[in-house]
Amino acid sequence: ARDERDAVRRECGVEPDEALVLHVARLDGLKDHATSIRAVARAVNQGARIKLQLAGEGPQRPQLEAVVSELGADAYVQLLGLRKDVPRLLAAADIVILTSLTEGIPLVLIEAMAASKPCVATRVGGTPEVIQEGTTGLLGEVGDPKSLGECLATLASDPTMRQAMGKAGRSRAHNIFDERQMLVAYNQIYRQMMGMPEDSTSAP
Repeated sequence: ARDERDAVRRECGVEPDEALVLHVARLDGLKDHATSIRAVARAVNQGARIKLQLAGEGPQRPQLEAVVSELGADAYVQLLGLRKDVPRLLAAADIVILTSLTEGIPLVLIEAMAASKPCVATRVGGTPEVIQEGTTGLLGEVGDPKSLGECLATLASDPTMRQAMGKAGRSRAHNIFDERQMLVAYNQIYRQMMGMPEDSTSAP
């Protein structure tokens, strides 16, 4: 609800005119949070009113703290650690980012779209199948803070675009990735891997 969104943003020191970017992932090298931090830094340096929250814990934390320090980004990057209130954080966010080096089907992006949030992500693995570029989010290149920073700056400065992408994402998440359809898809993939015929009894 709006009240909770405002409460979370106040807790985190996010101003009403700032876009809050959320990155939910284990602090692991494959998730490449350093690029996420550098992309936000580039957007800030271009004048974007933006803050980044990293929700997750993992072995890369010391390196990421060093990147934040190196960039002087303490004012706009928060490492939240392990959180059990991700839906609450999602409700408060304006944009969800995922800068992975490799991905299968990134469930966090599906969750973000279901929560009506536009996404910025790297063009890897199954991500372009989840994110309709220009409709539900924007895609940048792996390990490229410049392209991802431009995506963030674009969305940060355009609330109307964020709202339109969020609405389109919510519709897409429910139409394509609802739980029943995902279970059917997993079943079909499993059968293909086993060399079995597709299950004709599955839902359309």
